[in-house]
Amino acid sequence: MHRLPLSDVTETAPRLPGAETPVGRTIVDALEKIPLPPDRPARVLLMWSGGLDSVALLANLLAATDHEIHAHHIVLDNGEQRAGAESRAVAEVLAWCREHLRPFDDSESGHTFPAGGGGGGWDTTLTMFTAARVTRSLRQWGVDVVVTGHIRTGFRELAEGESVFHATMQSRRRRHPDWIRPLARLTAPTQPERKADIASSVPEELEVLSWWCRRPVEAAEGWDTCGECHACTAMAAADAILAERSTRPDPG
Repeated sequence: MHRLPLSDVTETAPRLPGAETPVGRTIVDALEKIPLPPDRPARVLLMWSGGLDSVALLANLLAATDHEIHAHHIVLDNGEQRAGAESRAVAEVLAWCREHLRPFDDSESGHTFPAGGGGGGWDTTLTMFTAARVTRSLRQWGVDVVVTGHIRTGFRELAEGESVFHATMQSRRRRHPDWIRPLARLTAPTQPERKADIASSVPEELEVLSWWCRRPVEAAEGWDTCGECHACTAMAAADAILAERSTRPDPG
């Protein structure tokens, strides 16, 4: 079991990724705000985890744009011990997107930090350090923009991530890629409502393949969600909102 059940939720919002979904609209809007090559599709590096937010970004980037996509996953092995569950989700999502959407490239790196049971700092710092390393390794391809799934992240965390990114890039390129965070443009006022908008931006079968639990429980056939961590609580609230939307009378 990969997630909390959605069996009682019917589809009223768009469930196919693309420019008309909440996530698709944020992607299109964010890309319109930065300079992109006028004579070719942009080359987009997506840093993703296999969680619902980044899965929605991957699917909607593929469906709502014609840009070239390279998705990079960091296997984060720390005290939360969710690396196995996330890696399984990543493999299944990659296969689904390639079968149902269009071709793209992907890569993976690893980071192990068991000391003290924590992660040793903000994940954003590691993400942007790795994004710079991947960008440099893809210099023949030429990354134009880096995309991450940050939504409501603190200024200090973002500033540290951006500083590390540019420091790691050094002077390899005259102009460093732009870093955009499309999901920060979601306008829903609460975190559960934003999560519901993200969930409504992908087909349910793809949502089921994603992973979010921060404390997975090993089971006979993989991992179960704990149902108690903040990520599981947020998904339960989002599911309730989706169920309410599906039963709300049509005002027309």
